[in-house]
Amino acid sequence: MSCKICGRNSCTESFHSLEEQEKHENPEAYYEDIISKLETDKEALESENEKLKKRVKELEAELKDRTKIREITEKLRQQWDDYQALQAKVEDYENRVIPSWKREEKLWEAENEKLRLTIDQLKICLELGDDQKFYEILTQAPTGGGE
Repeated sequence: MSCKICGRNSCTESFHSLEEQEKHENPEAYYEDIISKLETDKEALESENEKLKKRVKELEAELKDRTKIREITEKLRQQWDDYQALQAKVEDYENRVIPSWKREEKLWEAENEKLRLTIDQLKICLELGDDQKFYEILTQAPTGGGE
């Protein structure tokens, strides 16, 4: 007598696995069980797929944020470079122009000091009544014009 599962003469049903025996005895239940397992797997995969889609959206948002941060950082770097260039121009200007102002300022201070001394000498001459010395000092006095 041959095997009901595989049809060989040298085989019996007991040589086959329990799964194969169940499959042979009740094929509809066996395939329904497989379909049920596949549907459960499908639902699990769909759930995982939704989680992955959500994570992808989160990562895209994070990437946009990082891109914005990079753009802002690049703008800040450019502004910093512009600031440093402007600062260098200011320092160059200060090094060239301000010393000339200081030189002028010192010249004016020296001129003012000469005028103060001349005024003091003129006051002394007036107090002493020395008109000749007064006119002599007055004709030699600095004019105050920065000459």
